[in-house]
Amino acid sequence: MSGDRKSYTGHGPCPYLKPKPKCAKSRALSFEKAPIPKAYFSLAMPVVLSMLVTLVYNMVDTYFIAHTGNTDMVAGVSPSPRQCSP
Repeated sequence: MSGDRKSYTGHGPCPYLKPKPKCAKSRALSFEKAPIPKAYFSLAMPVVLSMLVTLVYNMVDTYFIAHTGNTDMVAGVSPSPRQCSP
């Protein structure tokens, strides 16, 4: 390396790596110390929010494609009963 940065010799912790955040440990312990409903919802809310964002995106996409008047294009982006059933 050049400049004012010293090269790493391999002894001891690397000064260029950032330490792991402490929040990772607290999330792992959330089911041990917090009530189960609170811990469950704190982990489920990001998943639910991402599903809602995806839903809104797909609805807006279908709306604008429907303005083209081409039913084949709308059928391509809209969920059909076959896609929704298990």
